[in-house]
Amino acid sequence: MKTVFKSGEAPGSAFFLEKGKVIFMIPGAESFELTTANVIFGAGEVFLTWKDGFSVVRSLTAEAADDAVFKPIPVENLRMQIKHYNVGFNIARQIALELRDCNRVLQRTMDSMSSRQRRSHEYAKVVADIVDSLLGTWKEKRFPSLKTIHDEFAGSLTYKYGVSFRNLASKTVIKLDGEQLGSLLRTYPAGSCVCQQGDEGDELYILESGELGIYVGENEKPVAMINQPGEVIGEMSLLLREPRSARMKAETECVLSVIRKDDLKSVAEAQPSFFLDIGTTLARRMHQSAEVIQELLATKAADARPDCLIEDPHKDTFVALEKRIAQERHDHDLPALKEIHERLRKARIAIV
Repeated sequence: MKTVFKSGEAPGSAFFLEKGKVIFMIPGAESFELTTANVIFGAGEVFLTWKDGFSVVRSLTAEAADDAVFKPIPVENLRMQIKHYNVGFNIARQIALELRDCNRVLQRTMDSMSSRQRRSHEYAKVVADIVDSLLGTWKEKRFPSLKTIHDEFAGSLTYKYGVSFRNLASKTVIKLDGEQLGSLLRTYPAGSCVCQQGDEGDELYILESGELGIYVGENEKPVAMINQPGEVIGEMSLLLREPRSARMKAETECVLSVIRKDDLKSVAEAQPSFFLDIGTTLARRMHQSAEVIQELLATKAADARPDCLIEDPHKDTFVALEKRIAQERHDHDLPALKEIHERLRKARIAIV
């Protein structure tokens, strides 16, 4: 095997695989393969570096079989090539494949978690949401102690862990120009079904107005809400030609830009950043998925040590945050703080 790049390295280029096999490895976890010829891989962290303005290191290690033929694509060349439809689609699809395979590893890792580890995971997610709510309330009310509490807990490992899980669901935001919108717009009345779980993924959607609920299985409540204009939904199914993984319902009257496979080329050519925007978001989710897998594996390894005291630092942070907010609520009668404190109380009961 020949090493193409290693986890933790800065992305110096993307790569074009002419033939052969490339194996992607998440350190300490499972691996998955790329065997399709004439595809570009390793572009995700390059896109993230462009977007974030600093070098984002590789989240995976890639090794090529001895008979594989591949060559680097310089970053400056990639920036030009991504604007072409065939190249852009090729790269976005490959990143989607890597994300799909990473998520499968993540799901299997989560399925193997103990009940204690699952609770720890939930504590971290709640801490991240509450800490961000404190910042939002401070921006609105400008009450100094809210910012103090936010800053105190935003630096914790628990907060960063919770944010990693939340970023797994980050969305691409694309604003189409007026000329494109006319033929693509479709209105859905409140309560109507936009697509069913298991439907063929032959179109993606961009929310222009309204609110969409995402439902999985027989759940009566949505697992996520889409309400930000410009959010893209369904790009994974379209890129991978796979069935829909969820049902989507209009919670209010919604206006969507519906882009079918036949429309994709004209939309992408009129919007040169189209595949770059989608590829960057998918790359961020893949990067976060690999990080979360590493964090879960580290937690499982620590729990397996003979000298492990079965402590839960995420629960400890949750408890400390709840006490801190309870004290602040006692000292200052802020209605917004009362609502945040009540959310923490309900979360504690639900987790236990």
